[in-house]
Amino acid sequence: GRLAPPTLQGTDGRAHLLGTDHLGRDVLSRVIYGSRVSLVVGLSAVVVGGLLGSTLGLLAGFGGGRLDAVIMTGGLGPTPDDLTRKAVSTTLRRPLQLDEGVLASIRARVKRLGRRMPSSVETQALVDALVESLPAARVLLLVNYRPEYQHTWGSKTYYRQLRIDPLPAASAHELLDALLGDDSSVRALKPLLVQRTEGTPFFLEESVRTLVETRVLVGARGAYRLQKPLSTIEVPATVKALLAARIDRLPSVEKGVLQAASVIGTDVPFGLLQAIAGMPDEDLRKHLAQLQAAEFLYETNLFPELEHTFKHALTHEVAYGTLLGDRRRTLHARIVEAIERLFAGRLTEQVEQLAHHAVRGEVWDRAITYLHEAGAKAFRRSSSPGDCRLVANRGGRSCACSSRLAPPSR
Repeated sequence: GRLAPPTLQGTDGRAHLLGTDHLGRDVLSRVIYGSRVSLVVGLSAVVVGGLLGSTLGLLAGFGGGRLDAVIMTGGLGPTPDDLTRKAVSTTLRRPLQLDEGVLASIRARVKRLGRRMPSSVETQALVDALVESLPAARVLLLVNYRPEYQHTWGSKTYYRQLRIDPLPAASAHELLDALLGDDSSVRALKPLLVQRTEGTPFFLEESVRTLVETRVLVGARGAYRLQKPLSTIEVPATVKALLAARIDRLPSVEKGVLQAASVIGTDVPFGLLQAIAGMPDEDLRKHLAQLQAAEFLYETNLFPELEHTFKHALTHEVAYGTLLGDRRRTLHARIVEAIERLFAGRLTEQVEQLAHHAVRGEVWDRAITYLHEAGAKAFRRSSSPGDCRLVANRGGRSCACSSRLAPPSR
């Protein structure tokens, strides 16, 4: 039926501003009621959707990537990391338009692969596979390395080497101005440090930190004062010697935590460190905070698990080198046990790390098992020269481990 005129008077004497429907009901009241119902339904949908989304996000975060593996493969096929490795040698062969989101995903995946491939040979195989895949891709790959590093890319037409020299004297003095300040007592110290360190920034920073820890310098960053005569100051000849001296000055417990972390690798998950450190959670966190304050370690992740990383590859290398052989083997063996316990039921994700630590820990029976599994895993995804070298390397290491278990020949 047609609506009544907008100002129609009802039987109750009230005016209906929008009129009434064919049943005599006020249209304005019905519009307000309908809007209120729609608003309640909409808000309820937003709340329910938000709760479901947050729950799935938390599950995915705590799952550490396992939820997406189940969704993508049903738990039976290749994991996302396997797909990433495959993508390195296939998708990069055609021109790509990569936005920042895709690049961030690739960076995160490659970092995860690097953490799970602790052997330098295995990491080299991954980088070689990337390099071989670059010619037809719109990708710029930047790799930084120390002078002693050896590679086979020099003959590539698409390879260019950029040498990063030490800082010139003027730039080294600018860095020291920022670190030390301009107090008259430190002016003569600056050219001495530039000469001893040859302008290497990391060496300069560690030298200043050593002088602060030994109370040769007092004050705060950018405002230090020299407390001892310049003639009595000794700066180690190499950055490795300097780092070793700094580590030796640590309290024994903190030194032990740093050494245990170095056995795990450059990236140190808190759960794994806690499993081998043998101390209460609160104490371990306190010692890690002290190591952060001394800038041996940095905190890199809080979620889904607390994780630290070494400030510099040399810091990790020197800390690992300060361990005696027996202690080093013991810690590697304990890491194998800890990974087996923490990742029970999904050891395939950790098989490269297990193989690495089992070999270093001289747990030969497990080393053979995990090297075979790691080799088979690499063979299944092998599609490039780098992958083939990786399979051959693991096969050779497995044979070497088998010889350790074989009875002596007569």
